[in-house]
Amino acid sequence: MIPAISQNQEGGWMPISFFRKEPAHFKKSTAVYLHRLEDRALVATHMWDEYASEVEGGVSEGRISDRVALGSMIAEGFDCCFFAKRHPEELRRKPTDWPAFKASGEKTVRRFEENWVRYTVSSLIGAPQAILIFSPTLHDVGYLSRSINLPSKRLAKQDFETGSQVATFHRYFLAVEQVPVPKEVSPESSGHERKNS
Repeated sequence: MIPAISQNQEGGWMPISFFRKEPAHFKKSTAVYLHRLEDRALVATHMWDEYASEVEGGVSEGRISDRVALGSMIAEGFDCCFFAKRHPEELRRKPTDWPAFKASGEKTVRRFEENWVRYTVSSLIGAPQAILIFSPTLHDVGYLSRSINLPSKRLAKQDFETGSQVATFHRYFLAVEQVPVPKEVSPESSGHERKNS
């Protein structure tokens, strides 16, 4: 079970209800890491201040092929996502401190970034049954995204649909990643080119 709030004795994480109202624009999100070659998935709980960051001890692990469990972990990540004041110590975290990296068992951050793809899965503001999946930047040009509309009630079928859509999106991203970037949209050619005089 992912802890809803991770709080240390120095006040690392503080529930927003203790000091100010949760902002109206607050949306639920979670980070989903899927392995490129192995049947492994990591889902990291987000906390929000000015931007999202992963909660220490808030990572669940499962299998990509288990669609129901994957969807359930994502739904639980939404449930446990919270808005909180960031402790100054948390701003100095290094990549080796990332909760997902530590949960992956990888020896180095470089290997972690090579072997895992990080997707952001978010619920839409005012419409929790509508979720969005965002890929990492692709070829330094842009990213892929997909929207999903789920049933209004939380059911195993809903978890299966979420897990299936995210797993399919992952396969699609890996396939598109292998496609060469056309010269006209590559980063090198995105600026204005001089014409020969």
